[in-house]
Amino acid sequence: MVGRAYPRKRPEYGSYRWYQSQLGRMDAQVGPDPATWEAGAVEFYHDIINRGAMRVYFMDDLSDGFSHKWKFLRVRFTIQTTSGKQDYQLPDDCGGIVGNLAFDSSDSGYSTIYKSAPEEILKWRSINTNVSSYPERFAEEFTDDGGLTSQGRRLMLWPSPDASYTLNGEMDVTPVEMNEDTRPFGYGGRPLVETLLASMMAIVSPELDELYRRRLRAAVQYDESHALPEFLGKNLNGRKGWMRAREDGRFTEFNPVTYSG
Repeated sequence: MVGRAYPRKRPEYGSYRWYQSQLGRMDAQVGPDPATWEAGAVEFYHDIINRGAMRVYFMDDLSDGFSHKWKFLRVRFTIQTTSGKQDYQLPDDCGGIVGNLAFDSSDSGYSTIYKSAPEEILKWRSINTNVSSYPERFAEEFTDDGGLTSQGRRLMLWPSPDASYTLNGEMDVTPVEMNEDTRPFGYGGRPLVETLLASMMAIVSPELDELYRRRLRAAVQYDESHALPEFLGKNLNGRKGWMRAREDGRFTEFNPVTYSG
């Protein structure tokens, strides 16, 4: 066959290039191969891809007052400290640190790093600027970029680290835009791909908005049903045979508490 003389690598499902190809199929003058597009089409669909994705991440009103916080927009992050350095730039998609920070297992023996307000960190730093130890408190503050760049967040530590430590924590994600080179994939993984595509298609063709709404509701249900823990902890109330003890008082059975049971 003639086509077999020109092998072509298909774009990976859910990638920026894949979204381009699917949107290009909607316009016969553009076509599914982004390599043949003119510059105007490339820029037009770049905006469509990211506008469509953002209105899924920051969910539109579903006309029923429903609100949902995506489970995949909370992730773990790690920061490596440097001796004597007090402030650290947080990831560009950080939407806020959740809870406290913990030292890595390689730094075992140290306590939790508790979250404080920026003004408290500044107060403690003003008392003795030469304090250097393992950090005990942290705060996060917005950076002042004067509108020249997208506003980010900064981590403030006290006391100033006296060595290199690995700090672990969780953060909410504020999504940033996709592009072909450095961020070719959206958030949410494969389960969200068709919802993102439906949102993009509905921007190009508003008559497809109902398809987008159906996809969005399905994605919300998937997120709610697949991101819940099965195991909540141990039932320690001692009733109805939930836990048993030997004669010496040591417990031998702790049945788990689950959502279903």
